[in-house]
Amino acid sequence: AAKLLSMGGMTYQAIRIAMSRGDCDEELFEIAQKCRGLPQIYDCARYFERKGMHEQACALFMRCNSHEKALSMCLCVLEKNEENSSVMNETLISLVAHLKGKLSADVKHRIIDKLHTMGEELIMVDVICTFAIVNERLRLIFDKNVILTEEMVEMIFKGGTENKEQIRMVAIKCVEQGNHRLASKLYTMIGEKKNGMKCLIKHGNINAIISFANQTKDEDIYTLAGNYLQKLDSSDEKI
Repeated sequence: AAKLLSMGGMTYQAIRIAMSRGDCDEELFEIAQKCRGLPQIYDCARYFERKGMHEQACALFMRCNSHEKALSMCLCVLEKNEENSSVMNETLISLVAHLKGKLSADVKHRIIDKLHTMGEELIMVDVICTFAIVNERLRLIFDKNVILTEEMVEMIFKGGTENKEQIRMVAIKCVEQGNHRLASKLYTMIGEKKNGMKCLIKHGNINAIISFANQTKDEDIYTLAGNYLQKLDSSDEKI
């Protein structure tokens, strides 16, 4: 009956009947997704929330622009491990993208912890960078032992007032993580070309080493590059 009423344009009546029966949730969710009345969609979302059908409830809360409510439910469900659902994980990511500039500090820290647990480190770094200054960004990211990428580093320093010491800290962390190419780039940014070359040597890309030496035209850099290349097999075609 509910479906027929909905097909006949009597959406509100269809929702009332489906909710009162309580045994046609699939039909109710389908009707609510097509409904244009925000109060009715919200009522349906609350209905699914009361029944513990969190995926459906979150989807409908989002549809009626109750994003904060959807996020609160999503976090609670994921933190309690009530559902191991890829849908809920994707819902959290979607909500974070929509609300990241409007979240309280407490909610942001809860989101950071959950995204870290989910392995969504790039999104986690993006969230951190929406509310923290550079020093705080670095502290939070280092505390989580995030494996840094070039995209993350750009996020960390975007819109902030970075200084040499902060960039050096990130370069050192990249060396610790074995990302010598990124570390070299960071050292070069702050004028520490010798450290930049040492990182490239650890990275082992011969073309990059030769290119870097030719660009810097620095005697110490030429010496480092020359000593490294001397140790290699002289028959290597790349040299």
